[in-house]
Amino acid sequence: MRIIVVGASRFGLATLRRLIENGHEAVLVDRDRDQLDAVSDEIECGLIHGDGTLPSILREALGDGADTLMMLTNHEEANIVGAAVGRSIGFERVVVQIVRTQLLPICDELGLTDVVTPHEKVAQSIVAALEEGGTFRDQNVSEDRKDG
Repeated sequence: MRIIVVGASRFGLATLRRLIENGHEAVLVDRDRDQLDAVSDEIECGLIHGDGTLPSILREALGDGADTLMMLTNHEEANIVGAAVGRSIGFERVVVQIVRTQLLPICDELGLTDVVTPHEKVAQSIVAALEEGGTFRDQNVSEDRKDG
């Protein structure tokens, strides 16, 4: 799959790394040229400098086609706007990250069905681990530390 990730946030970069590890073609869009330059040395993907909420930038990222647009900036309002713009210019699947669950009804009204709420997901995992007597360490984190 070809996936466009808007936002070189920690979450965006972690997602981008996983996508690439899983064999997907990825393009990263971000407004911060310095951040893109730093990423270019460590991640093998396409890079586009620009505002990922603008139709011109998203059209450039879409190019000849992409399977998914992921709006993963640290600014959930920008994520929602970018997702709506992405849908309007032809991205078939759009994933949007939000933190405040109060914005879920807006996503519903805009027809944005692929919504990621990372804080809610982590909270669910913590509560489940507490209730089940499990541990909090993410298996992937502990494996990464063993390798390093």
